[in-house]
Amino acid sequence: MINYNLPKWLTWIFTLIIIEQLLKYFFRIKNLYVKNYGIGLSFFDGFPHIGLIVGLLSVILVVMLVYSCYFTRTIYVAMFLSGAISNIIDRLIFGYVVDYINFYIFIANGADILIFMGCVGLLFQVDKMYQLRENMNYY
Repeated sequence: MINYNLPKWLTWIFTLIIIEQLLKYFFRIKNLYVKNYGIGLSFFDGFPHIGLIVGLLSVILVVMLVYSCYFTRTIYVAMFLSGAISNIIDRLIFGYVVDYINFYIFIANGADILIFMGCVGLLFQVDKMYQLRENMNYY
């Protein structure tokens, strides 16, 4: 019999992707968005395939990390993966990423914020893991 119960972090990934895609759809309909052909802060703007390649590689690397270390199956991984996958979906469908949040210095979208928050959370989590490991070596 097939078990349809998904792990909690996997459920978060699907939920966050759906929410982000609905937000992008809303801003596309209202025509309140900017087309971003580059990656992070529009770097490599003239090379649209770079964003797709970087996105796919980052998803593959994080998935490999998830399956090699149990501690990484957290909300931070779900945030990072949902943001990266959401931007990959945009690149595959439209050839660009829909950005709709204006920070006056740069324009981003919810997926970019999820990627950033996921990275920061993972860094703190890895740092905490190393601190625990060091404390265990002292005893």
